[in-house]
Amino acid sequence: MASASGWRQARLPRFEAGGATGGVAAGTRYFYNPDMRLTLCFIIVLSVSVRGQPTDGNRSSGDKLTSILVALRSAKTAPSVLSPQLRDEMMAIAAPDRKPSTNTLGNFASELTDALFAKSIRDSQLAIVRSSITDLLRGTTSNYDSATRLREALVGIKVDQSRVQRIITRFIRIGEEIRGPDDLPASAVE
Repeated sequence: MASASGWRQARLPRFEAGGATGGVAAGTRYFYNPDMRLTLCFIIVLSVSVRGQPTDGNRSSGDKLTSILVALRSAKTAPSVLSPQLRDEMMAIAAPDRKPSTNTLGNFASELTDALFAKSIRDSQLAIVRSSITDLLRGTTSNYDSATRLREALVGIKVDQSRVQRIITRFIRIGEEIRGPDDLPASAVE
């Protein structure tokens, strides 16, 4: 077995005693061994991959919104607890320069959580509710299109018609606060 000084001699640059010959470049091929290179590569890859991972505070909004809607379906948490969570998550999804009022979001969230609590909701219906909400808040579709998809999902979930109408009215009010009342193209109005 090699001594500690023998290991250093094999791995570190060799210098001549006088300093006139040799120098730093004379033994640099031994500076990194294959194990050290592998470790360095592993650390670089790990740091890059960890940097891209979301933290709890930075999780995607769709994930948080989905978990709230799933909690409504499971009926393990009261609507009075989930409604403020839904309101806050919707506020987080909205663009910073186009946030609706907290009161408007709260009214919608309260009505929606009461309507969906303990209902038998299929995953496809849950996805439509989630995408309707996120599309409206991000402004990726018109208020009309988002409201129509939400209405169809609520009818499919078997929410009574009067409650569906209240939910859709409040939903459109959110869209109007974000984008204004006339977000349809001019050709669709004519």
